[in-house]
Amino acid sequence: ANVLIYVGSLPQQSPPDQYWNLMRQALGPTIYEHVREGPVFPQFGCLFMTVSSNDMAVQACILLKSTVHIDQKPLIVMILPDIHPDNISKESSPVLLLVNERSGGGQ
Repeated sequence: ANVLIYVGSLPQQSPPDQYWNLMRQALGPTIYEHVREGPVFPQFGCLFMTVSSNDMAVQACILLKSTVHIDQKPLIVMILPDIHPDNISKESSPVLLLVNERSGGGQ
């Protein structure tokens, strides 16, 4: 199953190749070979990547969170949910909550 990962807190306004070189170095060839490069948003300093398996996605997240620091700040790395509308019953009313982990959820 393909897993979508968001990576933020990258330097803003850098060329896309610079972001992917950073990802390639941080993840190493074993994990990076399972990555499909997605959209890059230099104005926001973020990118999206798709990883070919759940296990590789978890490893990628752990590596990126623990080893890559830009301006002394860790990257923001999140696995994005993959919601299939066919699997949601018509009687339900699903809600997606995003919690700012830095605030402790006290908002």
